Amino acid sequence: MRHDHDARRPAGGRRAVGLLRCALAAAFAAGVAATRGPARAAAPGAPQDVLQEAQTPAAVLSPTNAFPLPGAPQEKGIAAGAAAALSPTNVPPLPVAPPAEGITAGAAAAPFIPASGLVLDETADDLITVGPVRQKLYEALLNVQEQDYALAIPKLEWVLREDPSQMLAWQSLGWSYWGMDRKDDALKLWERLQALNPNEPMSYNCLAMAASERGDNSRAEKLYRRSLELDPGQDDIRFDYYKVLVWQGKLDDAVPGLRDLLARDPGRTDVRKVLAQALIAPHNYEQALPHWTLLCEQFPDNTEFALSLAINLLLLGDVESAADEAQRVLEMDPENREASRILAEIAEFSNEPEKAAAELRKRIDRTEDKVVKSALLLRLAVLLRDLNAINPAKYPVAQGIDAARESADSNPFFVSAHLFQGEMLVLDRQYSAAQRVFEHVLKEFNRDNRRAKMGLFEISIATGKFDEAELRLKDMLSRFDPYDPYRYALLARLEFERGNVFDAMKMLDRLEEEGARGAVRVLLYHGLSESEWTADTSVRRLREHLSALRAAGFRFISMDEIPAYFKSLEGKRAEDTRPFISRMWHWVKYAFTGEGSPKPPALREYSPEKVACVTFDDARNNSLFFGTPVAEEMNVSFGMFIPECNISRNIIYAASWEELRRYYKTGNWSFGSHLMDASIPGPVDEEGHVVYPLPNQMWDPERNRTETLRSYLGRIKREFKDSRETIVRELGMESNECRTMSFPFGELGQETASNIRNVDNVAHTILNETSKNYDIGFVQSRYGYAVNGDNPLLYQRYEPRHRDNGQDVVRHAMENHPVFLARRMRAEFAALSGKPYLAERMIKELERDGYPETSLEKLKTYVRDRLSGQIEEPRKATGESKREGRWLAPEHPFVGVDFDAERDNSAIDQWHLTGRAGININPKLTVEILGGIGSIEHTITVNTNFSMETVKVTTNRVITTSIINGSNYFSDSTEITYQQVTVSTNLAYKEKFQADEEAAGLRMNLRMDAGSLLFFELRQRTFTAKGQDTWRSTVTNINGNVVTNIGPATFTEESEIVGALEFQCKPVIALDVAVRYEHDVMPSAHDIITYDKGAIRGVWRATDWWNIEGNAAYSFLSDTNTALQIGVMTDWLVSEKQGVYLGMLYQFNTVEDDSVEYWSPYWRQRYALTARVQRSYGDSFTRVRALVGWNKEGLRPEETRSNPYAEESGWSPMVGVEGSVRRNLFRHIDIHGDFGVSFLQDYTEYNLNVGFVFDFEGKR
Repeated sequence: MRHDHDARRPAGGRRAVGLLRCALAAAFAAGVAATRGPARAAAPGAPQDVLQEAQTPAAVLSPTNAFPLPGAPQEKGIAAGAAAALSPTNVPPLPVAPPAEGITAGAAAAPFIPASGLVLDETADDLITVGPVRQKLYEALLNVQEQDYALAIPKLEWVLREDPSQMLAWQSLGWSYWGMDRKDDALKLWERLQALNPNEPMSYNCLAMAASERGDNSRAEKLYRRSLELDPGQDDIRFDYYKVLVWQGKLDDAVPGLRDLLARDPGRTDVRKVLAQALIAPHNYEQALPHWTLLCEQFPDNTEFALSLAINLLLLGDVESAADEAQRVLEMDPENREASRILAEIAEFSNEPEKAAAELRKRIDRTEDKVVKSALLLRLAVLLRDLNAINPAKYPVAQGIDAARESADSNPFFVSAHLFQGEMLVLDRQYSAAQRVFEHVLKEFNRDNRRAKMGLFEISIATGKFDEAELRLKDMLSRFDPYDPYRYALLARLEFERGNVFDAMKMLDRLEEEGARGAVRVLLYHGLSESEWTADTSVRRLREHLSALRAAGFRFISMDEIPAYFKSLEGKRAEDTRPFISRMWHWVKYAFTGEGSPKPPALREYSPEKVACVTFDDARNNSLFFGTPVAEEMNVSFGMFIPECNISRNIIYAASWEELRRYYKTGNWSFGSHLMDASIPGPVDEEGHVVYPLPNQMWDPERNRTETLRSYLGRIKREFKDSRETIVRELGMESNECRTMSFPFGELGQETASNIRNVDNVAHTILNETSKNYDIGFVQSRYGYAVNGDNPLLYQRYEPRHRDNGQDVVRHAMENHPVFLARRMRAEFAALSGKPYLAERMIKELERDGYPETSLEKLKTYVRDRLSGQIEEPRKATGESKREGRWLAPEHPFVGVDFDAERDNSAIDQWHLTGRAGININPKLTVEILGGIGSIEHTITVNTNFSMETVKVTTNRVITTSIINGSNYFSDSTEITYQQVTVSTNLAYKEKFQADEEAAGLRMNLRMDAGSLLFFELRQRTFTAKGQDTWRSTVTNINGNVVTNIGPATFTEESEIVGALEFQCKPVIALDVAVRYEHDVMPSAHDIITYDKGAIRGVWRATDWWNIEGNAAYSFLSDTNTALQIGVMTDWLVSEKQGVYLGMLYQFNTVEDDSVEYWSPYWRQRYALTARVQRSYGDSFTRVRALVGWNKEGLRPEETRSNPYAEESGWSPMVGVEGSVRRNLFRHIDIHGDFGVSFLQDYTEYNLNVGFVFDFEGKR
């Protein structure tokens, strides 16, 4: 909400006191003049109206008199020093002496009486001749001058009893009653005078001023008109009469009268000023300009006139002259906030944010007032955040953080500064510091501050404290709006960060269902202008916004039609008509695979209806004047929320009740309430810190304490009840009309400060009072939709930024519609979880429904880039960058360390330790240098086949049986025979070799369009053999056969240049392909054998729950050997919620010739069943896979020929486990780890790779 200020018009009790004191001072002077002659006059050439108003530096033409602040505007922390600029009326207490507006004719003609007392003639003896009645009257008037009304009243009452003809007593007594808050007594007194003397103008004038004070300008107009009929010569009363006409918007009657007064007395500066304002109100800027120019010429040191001239020039589009005039004001008053605002906004609205930032910094450096400096610093912080999004190198996040911190330090009571500082710290991932800021806000300013709680929720997610994040989210929702439909978007984020993709998708289903029930885009504007150079939205922009929305398929309804629109959708919701068995099958399939949806097909095919509503706040006449033709032209009904205080205080830019009635009858406008005094920030303590009244117990200056809770609750009750009754009465509505309201500043205790501790929930207390009088309420939010199912008292609105064009408004509307938001997030989650088909389907649905092209392309790029990760990149650019299109834009320097160890078979063990350092040359190109050491242990087994003579020994047992003399006899004997034979056998022995390695090289990654990647690596590897003097030359003494061993390593030290070139691409969204060429050295510690290898790898997502992966490589070795590797793997997602996959794999390796220098299997095959669990947690990723299968290594043909007894081992069992971990720590450190171990019949294989990368700039 914004407020317009007019320093001419005192408000509330201050206006009554000012009128009383000034009128009585002048009246007293008139009485003395009647007794003793003329009194001392004012300084020549300085009309009293100017003397009074020159003290007020407010710009009467300014739509707002303070630097606009981000998010929630000013609250606690606006001290008295800045109250003139940041209070809604901008009216300082009136000085005692100068005559004010609305004084009677007699009083207006009286000379100026100083506050210190009366100025009589040279001698005081003349007072002796005054009678007792007149003497008592003078004493009473002196009491009034001293604002001692309680003492003055009995004296004045006595005077009237003694002499009812004393007109000064009638007037003074009435204003004394008024000053004592006995307004009814004052009115009865003047009405009695009117009845006694109906031809006396004074009674009509007093009653007119009282009516105007109460906001009843219609009655004041009638009373002034009657007074002028009785005495047409009252020029000052006539001036007051014309001012009342201006306040009612009756400019056709007021302007000619003001022109006539000015023609009769061209020196009347007060008349010229009001005439200029009256000409500005109907937007006659050309006619108003000469008057402001003349006033500035007559009073060159008057900053108010100069500022009014500057704004008039801005409204005419003369930006340079306006800037010159504002600069002139700053030369006179370096602390002038309005001039600083004008200069900053000229730069900002000129699309020169860098110039605006520099201008703000100048103003800040020259400002001593801490409260004003704080407001300027916060505006600078917001501007620096926006500049960081454009040029992060020139405007790092730290600059915005520093400006926000300075703002909070300058004014510790400025809650918005603390909150913005915390949000910027979160953006910079300084979580501990941000948490301290948010907790400080909750402890010191408002225990239910929603922005602070949201900040803590974001910190909990970012730091992986998901249970804590869930508790914070539940607390935030329950304490404000448990029915907020966008809670499902936050819950989806939380579950996805937890790794619960299934639950995250369910939350998005709920969000989409909420949107399908009905959502209305509610736009908010505060004012309209023909100029592009003011804070108000230009009429051209408004037309552009509405035309763009209509072209995008939006239709418009009025704010009063929202309930009926939601009700009309109840019969249109998709019903699931599928048979029970079919529904159950879809539920089971969705629960285990995440494929498909248990929801009715009609919901997925649903195209949400696009509906919008346009609203305005503050009842500003420029909104009504410029908005009505647009509403008629585009056949749109606008909504207007009326702050009753703006009208009762006669704010010049607020439409009068008369004007509102006229616009209400056109049918182009629906009217609701913006409450009464709740839109006027006020002091909350004795120091004068200013807060919003709705969620705070305010300071009671009369009792010199904070208002009681009972008084607060009574005030809140009156705010809602009286505001509605006033609008219904003034606009002639039916009693059941005006059921819509908007909360001033969009605030009811959820965004800024609240000092109420004795109420459990301030927001719910306010909502309870709201519900008794209104059916619909509006707050402001980043989403800006009224959604069916939300609390209707908390429907959300969005105010476009000043620079937003039509496409910006459409983009924001489409991106935040609950249905489109759910589908966009679903596409993003699908990309991150490797579901290309779901992502593609969401993109097609968004495209079908008219999703903005720029947003759609951004989403497609996001999905493509994230899905490209099916094949891991060798090394990608770190961090994020916005410096697209620049080849030389160095950023994100990094260093890293990797350690890997591997045993691929029983012969080779190796490890390497590598250090690297690099930088992103630009967002697409990364260059790094590396160096490291390593070691290879190589066990070579030698088999020698030969023949040898041996003796074959045969043993036979002979058992014989004989019968002698009828008895059985047994004999047992052993026969041994010896035979010389020739046999074939083999000798197997193992030799161990070791070599150390040193390496240095260069790597480059180039990311290309469409997610493609080109990787290049060049290294020099130097090998040094160890233990060469221990090797034997021969093995002998085996039956005369001589066997020669493998001998020592073939090298002592040797270097080799190696390299690799790899290209990765995504031909279609579900297929990733990598092609690689590699020249390297075979792992061997005995000989240096190089190879050239070509390889291809592909990952195909057959469906979102079925992956197929294949790879093949063919190598040419320097010893003329060749090798072939083939692998195929597939797996199926069997449980989406748990992230469980089941699958199988097949691997095949073969080498053409046998070699002892490296592992050279012949036809090794493996089959395995796999089970994988995979979870992602924001900045972390974990995957574990188990394998159970069979392994077989076949014999070469030459082995079976040379050794007839050789046999294949057959299929042997194999068990293995693999795992991967990726995690970002403290935003600067990326750690990674991969391991695998396989247990085979004869040996164990393993591989291990761990390391980290430290990014000096860190991720954003």
